Amino acid sequence: MVTGVARTASSLKQWELSLEIGTRLVSKAKETLDAEGEGLLKLLESAQIVESPSHLGTNVDIKV
Repeated sequence: MVTGVARTASSLKQWELSLEIGTRLVSKAKETLDAEGEGLLKLLESAQIVESPSHLGTNVDIKV
């Protein structure tokens, strides 16, 4: 009986540790994605829009 209780307690502790590690990994991944998203938004905001000449993209040459 005592060994069963000890084994159950050990299993629960191991499960608790696994859950804590998983939670920390997900939290770190979220922080990384948030930082990358902010960087991407800054990059897009800083990009200059270039107007292309009006004659580009109006004609298509097709050879069969």
